[in-house]
Amino acid sequence: MSALGTGDPVEKAQVLLLKASLRGNQQRFREAFTLLDRVIGTGRRCDDSHLCGKALIMRGFLLGLANDPESAIRHLQDGLEKLDPAADPRLVIVAQHNLTLYLAEGGRYCEALRLLESARPLYYQIGDPMSLLRLRWVEGKIASALGTYRDQSHRRQKAVLRSPARNSPTLYAEPCAPTDARASAWSWLGSSACR
Repeated sequence: MSALGTGDPVEKAQVLLLKASLRGNQQRFREAFTLLDRVIGTGRRCDDSHLCGKALIMRGFLLGLANDPESAIRHLQDGLEKLDPAADPRLVIVAQHNLTLYLAEGGRYCEALRLLESARPLYYQIGDPMSLLRLRWVEGKIASALGTYRDQSHRRQKAVLRSPARNSPTLYAEPCAPTDARASAWSWLGSSACR
């Protein structure tokens, strides 16, 4: 391998994805979008729909940061359609979470709730504390906006403050999935108008 890399266009596109992420975090959105366009072009030329999906999801996330939620929703939806869920389930749940959030912030609560319910098993499959906290947070955000929040955390999951061995407080989620998760969530969120 030379100092110039392997010459593999997909590997180069992966590096461009990282660079686009950096530019987005620096709020240099125009540069990030230009890099993402290059990644999408490479994905199309190489017939790599998963790569295109990753770039579209990143673009959707950055559009949300740039206060363009409608475009963010469109790009996240397009990206999710192109992703191979088995190849990167964590990216799928992050994209679904952001899509749910932007739908809710746009007042599209029924769509947000439907997506949240379809994504719920993946949140639990991933099962890491931050994913479960994000699930709880977006549920609360939607419920609060609908004015239907009722504290049933004992039936769902609870956030607990504990000190692990290294003596630094850590917030973690302890899953307590109800026996009928779908019915419980819909009633907890008060979403009967969305059925």
